[in-house]
This record gives sequence, structure tokens and C-alpha cells, in this order.
Amino acid sequence: MGSNRRRMQGFSSLITFSTAVERMSGREWEVAAVESIEVLKCSGRISAADVYAGENSPAFNRSAVDGYAVISSDVSGASEYNFITLEVRGEIEAGRSGSASLMHGEAYEIYTGGELPDGSDAVVMAEYAERSGNSLRVFRPVRKYENVSRAGEDISTGQKIIGSGEIIRAQHLAACIAVGIERLQVFRAMEMGIISTGNEIMPGMGVRNTTQPLLLSYFSSAYLRTHDLGVVPDDPAAIRSALEKSLSSHSILAITGGTGLGSGDLVADVLDGMGEMVFGGVMIRPGRTVSLYNVGGKPVFSVSGLPVAALISLEAFLDPFLNLLTGLKRTRAVVRAAVTERVANREGMRSYLRVRVRNTEKGLVADPLRITGSGILSSLLLSNGITVIPENREGLEEGEIVDITLIGDVY
Repeated sequence: MGSNRRRMQGFSSLITFSTAVERMSGREWEVAAVESIEVLKCSGRISAADVYAGENSPAFNRSAVDGYAVISSDVSGASEYNFITLEVRGEIEAGRSGSASLMHGEAYEIYTGGELPDGSDAVVMAEYAERSGNSLRVFRPVRKYENVSRAGEDISTGQKIIGSGEIIRAQHLAACIAVGIERLQVFRAMEMGIISTGNEIMPGMGVRNTTQPLLLSYFSSAYLRTHDLGVVPDDPAAIRSALEKSLSSHSILAITGGTGLGSGDLVADVLDGMGEMVFGGVMIRPGRTVSLYNVGGKPVFSVSGLPVAALISLEAFLDPFLNLLTGLKRTRAVVRAAVTERVANREGMRSYLRVRVRNTEKGLVADPLRITGSGILSSLLLSNGITVIPENREGLEEGEIVDITLIGDVY
């Protein structure tokens, strides 16, 4: 197809979303690099390996309260009117481990976190005992392991802490520290550059570029760093130069604009001369003009210059792409809510419906906003969730319960 024909007719046909993902999966992409970094610097990164505990947490049986370590059978008959007397052998401080041991008739004063002495199997809380010198009166019985945090009770040796492809969260870091893991293998943060095209959004031309800052902020994360690569005019040489200059220093490129039918839409022609089109034109809305090119093993996404279409296009394909490279398992919150009105869907189209999720006395409900509206920012401004209507559905019925990916808070 000649360049003029492409610009005036657009894509001759659209493919399904699943076909697009299959084509993306069938190409060879530059391998994602792995690095070893300190645990405390891993928050938000993608784990490159399964992580298992090499030791127990707690590492030893420890007291869960301030009190006295005893042998439970020694105080089985203790009561307020029938106290039992034990000999105090010493004290064990909080967080300290050692080689203390006791025999029947003995006790150790112990503080929360202290290691139980060998032979003991329970702790009497301080308020149920009275010490005078080395003599201890116990007024209440304790069961075996009462008031004791047992070794491995929290995390046991061999337990999986993080799965490969998981985004590392605060709780993962705390668990790693608890079992003595100091470094983790993570995928190196990917650098995604975003280029905008269009004479109309060049400085001084009067049309504000809302798409680029939207994408830069929305997709920025610890594992995917976004970069503003500026605005270039509708000029093939300028577009090619911007792409070539950016490819070496970025893992992923997204170029906005130049996906419609106007005579100035030149991005596809430039990319045709630089690499292989993996797919072009997908049955999703908004954002059906999305294309993906493989340029030397690196992905270049060509998306609409309109903000909502651009965001939905990248939202649809970035996660599947990152899953190919890193096994990424996204942990974004998904809720189930009842749609408050009927929504029609175009046959064969995968539609991304923006909704407003509300908390009511009857549970969560979702007010549909828009499926279409590639440039209607208010459909994002008012929404806090997105639900997908698949190609084989004619729409959603009022009251139907659907899965919604949250992109904001629910009030």
C-alpha cells in the first residue's frame, strides 16, 4: 500500500484484540535486563525470581508478653488461692537469644521478644505472678505454648515470599528483612519515551498538548519510568530523527498523533521504513488506530493524539507486553459492581467503558460514562474505574455485576 493510500484510507481492516496480542507474543523482543539490588530499594520493582525464606521468622521460640518463662505442667494447678512457687534463675531481655535452660520448679523473668530458655514451653504474664527476690508466686495456669511466638510461626523456612513477575510491595520487603534476605533479583526499570507529533500542538500554535502529560503521569512507576521526548512537527525527517535518537536509550517508545486519515499523518509511513509492523488497527474503542512496530527488537507503539484513545490503547497493550518480557502480574485493584443502566456495544468490538464506582447501602454500583469519546477528558476526570465489554457481548444490562479495574478512589 502506498503512503498516500495509507494516509487517505487508514487501515483496510481491523483485527481483534486477542489476535493483536498473539502477534505481539510471536515476535522476538529485546531481553529485559536483571539486576541485584538491596531489599530496601526494591519497592515497586518487578521480581525476576521466586523468593523463598532461608530461615524461620521468628528464628526461635520467643515470648509474646512480659512475664515469666515456665514449664506449663509446673503451674497447671495454680490459682489465686493456691499459688505455686518457683525459683527465678535469671532474666532474659527483649530481642535477646542465648543458651539459658530451666528445669522443673524453675522460671526465668522474660520480656516481649526474648528467647524462651530450653525446657520451657509457656510464659506466665507478669500480672498473674509476684516476684520476691528469687522466689516467684504464680496465681494462674498456662497452656503449653501460651503467650509464645513459636519459631517459624510467622514465616517458615522454604516458604515463598515473592513470586517471579510480582510487583514488590512493602509487605514483601518486611518479610524479606524478617528472614535475613538482603538483596533481590529484579528486572531493571524500563525507560518509556513518549513523543508527540502534530503541527497544531507545536509551541505557539494554540492547541494544548494534553495527551503527553496524561500518559507520562498515568504510566509512571518504579518499574516503568516515563520520559517526555518533546513534540515534533508533521515532517517525516523530523519524526524519523526523533525516533532514531530515542531508540538507543529507551526500552519502549510511544508516539502520539499521526494515526488518523489526515494528509499530515506521517507516523505510519516513517515506521514502515524503520521496522516491522506487528499489528495495525485493533477492534477496541476508543483507540482502534493503535499500531505496534518492532524496530530492532524494541516496541514502538503508535497511538492516537487524542488523550483518552491514547491512554486506553496503551492501557490495553502495555501490561501484556510487559508480561512477555518479565512475567508481570499486575496487582491493580479489581472490584465487582452493579451497572446502573444498560450499555450497548458494537458487534465485534472490545470496548473500554469508563465508569464512576460509588459505595451505596446496597453495595458498590457503577454509573456508565462513555465507551466512545477519544478526546473527552471529562470521561476520565469523572471516572474511577474501567470495565471491558468483550467482543462477543452486545452490551451490559442494567443491574449486571461486572469486574471493574479501579483507576481512582471510591467514595
